[in-house]
Amino acid sequence: MERADAIVTPLHETRKGIRSSGDPRVTRTRQAILDSVAELAAGDGPITVAAIVRTAGIGRSSFYTHFSGIDELAVQVLRGAFESIGAEDVELRRHHIVSGAEAARLAQVRLVGHLVQHRALYASMLALPFTSAVFTQAVEGYAAQVRATIALLPEIPHGLSADAVAIYTASGSLGLLAHWIRSDDPVSADELVDQLMSLLPAWLAAP
Repeated sequence: MERADAIVTPLHETRKGIRSSGDPRVTRTRQAILDSVAELAAGDGPITVAAIVRTAGIGRSSFYTHFSGIDELAVQVLRGAFESIGAEDVELRRHHIVSGAEAARLAQVRLVGHLVQHRALYASMLALPFTSAVFTQAVEGYAAQVRATIALLPEIPHGLSADAVAIYTASGSLGLLAHWIRSDDPVSADELVDQLMSLLPAWLAAP
């Protein structure tokens, strides 16, 4: 298993600069990595650094210039899914295309479907309990989308803050999803969606 803590020289400052770089070569390389993950996820083999660089047509050093390892890459892919799913949720609610409850269920269906499609990627990240850094990054990505949903609601229950609800919801949901991926006898995807919906505060899924 290739994990972030296996990298001796993490190059944190270099990666921070790369993320904000406008260099088209940097953008193309990063996109090639993400595209290769999507291609590999469509297959049935493991998603490793070796498979990614081979599919992307880049060197290992290029991969490690962008990501410290599979864990960091997986978190970025997951955060991208949160952003896409969250944006759709906000759009559906803002324009009253469906009810709040229907929008919430569609978001959960999409999230679980994403995890199923990318199981090989997240199985590596979640094979062991979350490391503190990985869990924090994943929660932050999920919580940001919960806050966007809360912002559309006329009010929240007295005594609660949007931040508290977002962190609580994101942490609990991710804990359940991680357990589901690690389970040797998981419930079906539909049952998981039902569980997530049952645990979601009713007012958060309100019209």
